[in-house]
Amino acid sequence: MRKLPLPIAVVLVLVASLAIAATASARRSMPTMIQDDKVLVGGDQAQRDARLDEIKSLGVDIVKVRVDWRSIAPDSTSTTKPNFDAKDPAAYPAGAWAPYDAIVRGAAARGMGVYLQLGGSAPEWATPGKRKSAVNSPRAGMFRDFVQAVGTRYSGSFGGSAGSPGSPGGGGGGGGLPLPKELASLLGAGAGSSTATAAQAPTAALPRVTLYSVWNEPNLRSWLSPQTRKRVPVSPAIYRRLLYAASDGLKASGHAHDQLLVGELLPFARSGRTGSTKLRPITFLRELACLNGHYRPYRGRAAKKRGCAKKFRKLPGTGLAFHPYTLGGGPNIKTPNKDDASIATLSRVTRALDKIYARHRLAKRKMPLWITEFGFQSSPPDHFATPLRRIPGFQAQSERIAFRNRRVVSFSQYPLLDDSGLAGFQSGLRYSNGKAKRGVYSGFAHTVYAVRRGSRVEVFGCERAATRGTKVTIQGRVGKKGRWKNLATASTNAYGYFDRKVRFSPGRKSQLRYVVGKTKSRAAGVAKR
Repeated sequence: MRKLPLPIAVVLVLVASLAIAATASARRSMPTMIQDDKVLVGGDQAQRDARLDEIKSLGVDIVKVRVDWRSIAPDSTSTTKPNFDAKDPAAYPAGAWAPYDAIVRGAAARGMGVYLQLGGSAPEWATPGKRKSAVNSPRAGMFRDFVQAVGTRYSGSFGGSAGSPGSPGGGGGGGGLPLPKELASLLGAGAGSSTATAAQAPTAALPRVTLYSVWNEPNLRSWLSPQTRKRVPVSPAIYRRLLYAASDGLKASGHAHDQLLVGELLPFARSGRTGSTKLRPITFLRELACLNGHYRPYRGRAAKKRGCAKKFRKLPGTGLAFHPYTLGGGPNIKTPNKDDASIATLSRVTRALDKIYARHRLAKRKMPLWITEFGFQSSPPDHFATPLRRIPGFQAQSERIAFRNRRVVSFSQYPLLDDSGLAGFQSGLRYSNGKAKRGVYSGFAHTVYAVRRGSRVEVFGCERAATRGTKVTIQGRVGKKGRWKNLATASTNAYGYFDRKVRFSPGRKSQLRYVVGKTKSRAAGVAKR
């Protein structure tokens, strides 16, 4: 092959590098999801429609819903399984499906995707032993049947009334606004599936759902028990069976090529609280794959105690769902234990996944991370939580960390509305009485974070409801009473994000913000790198 002259070769290399960078940037996707089961599942239709309208107006891309096995199953408080075909969605009480049908239809009508988290609690007839619990060793075979029923119902071809509620104006057909191209690609079914997105179902049928996960925080005793038995982790073995069962149930109902997320893991276990109460997430992942602390397969008695088969079946799944909450003090506070991981230490999770894959224990190489639950508990109302004034900055910094991590493919806010009691979650955008949290609600809709990068300042932002190519003007001022000056412009990507370096010499109290039309983001101070 003839060698090119050096200057031409250098130019071509630079052009190729720029093309690669541009392609990588173009592939960058991080849709936002939100969960609000209290209203979406528990409310009436008018409340549900109003909440879906609000979620859409905030610029959310995916509505996350936990499909509770216990609340849908017939005779869930009976210790004897009723005589019904658990694989057939029509065999369940029709009213139990109603809120989920309405959510799926309503989201499709508004051009949003749906994410169904399967399980979380089981009917008593699906748990063993005399001391019944909704989270005690749920029977995998029965869970498989339930998942198959869910998959069949939301396959895109399951019959439904075209006049069912769930879309604006009282209509309810499966059709709706088309999903944005990038979101349709992320959520769409693989080859061989006739229905790619939730918004493409036949009018009389329930829309198709293509994004699922299994259980909730299985490394926490209140969601899955027992966690350990005689100091040996056993919750990973219980979850492993549930995961295989869910994968089989989805395949049987036509979702073999759809997204199935593993985990939904709690991010850390504070010192002294491990063991019977919870397992550290990376410990849980290793045990799930039947690997010890050195990522070597368990053998003999150790393997038997953990329910590990001699011939290990690769763990299914297209991504890992993770809840990377932070310790007190926000995203700059790293979890000290190497088997814990918050938003600041996501690389611990990806390294663990890659080591597990190298042992031929995962079906997916370079498994992506889906942040599927995240937020900051606020004071007020919880006086021991993060002061309200600090949360917008923590939110924005965390989102920037996620955006800059190439393995992360989604971001999440949980919940929209605080729980009514302080024992629950107080990390909503609204208080339990519905009032928006000052700075937090608008900070989520109009996110901005500024950090010094050498001689410049990097301004990261998300105008969440914006479309691709929306122009934003970045402004800065020296001192909190200084005059705002235009510094640069930027264009948003498909999910409203921009990330721009600007020339700015900030003082101690200088601030930056962005403007879109008449909308202004909060004023953000400049963080040190």
